This record gives sequence, structure tokens and C-alpha cells, in this order.
Amino acid sequence: IIDKVHEGDFLQPAERELMHEFMMKHEDGFAWDDSEKGHFREDFFPPVTMPVIVHMPWVLRNMPIPPGLYDKVVECVRIKIESGAYEPSNSGVPPFTEQMAESMGGRACYGCL
Repeated sequence: IIDKVHEGDFLQPAERELMHEFMMKHEDGFAWDDSEKGHFREDFFPPVTMPVIVHMPWVLRNMPIPPGLYDKVVECVRIKIESGAYEPSNSGVPPFTEQMAESMGGRACYGCL
């Protein structure tokens, strides 16, 4: 894979040989597509609990998908759902930056926009 992606003198011959050996010994540690993706062991890295504030959800209409790209987008989303990259959600889209800017009017920092 390295030879295909990085042609030429990206790595010295000894470095390339070492990388090939490393990848062959540890090939189970690489995820070549989303279905092979895993997670760290919980006894080494316990799950992080994030405290949240309960809120009333707001719903806006999603952006339309162009008809010519619809099948590709559906397939991409289906693959992400099957691999666990996407989880069910009932939220719409991120807040409008205009609304956020109005609430921060007169303040010097707009870093979250």
C-alpha cells in the first residue's frame, strides 16, 4: 500500500522495508475500511462520560440533496451507519451563525463561528 500511495523516494529503501515488516506484523491493528474499525479496550481507556444539560430540541428542514448525487449520498450514509460511524439522532442541522452572532453582539471574540 505504501508503494502505491507514495511513489518515488518518499521513504529510503531501509525505511520502506521496515514499514512493510511492521505492517505485516501488526496488520490486525489497521482498519482498511469502516467495517474493520474498532475501539480501545475499556480496561485501558475507560469510557468518558460527558455531563449534558437537558434541552428542548429545535427542528429545521435539512438541506436538499441534489438528485444527481442522491444515490451516492444514500450509499455513503448506509455504509457509515453499518460501520457504526453514524448513530441515530433527532437533531437537525447546526445553529445558524447569524443567530449566534446576534446573541454575541458587542463582544470581541467570535471564535466559535
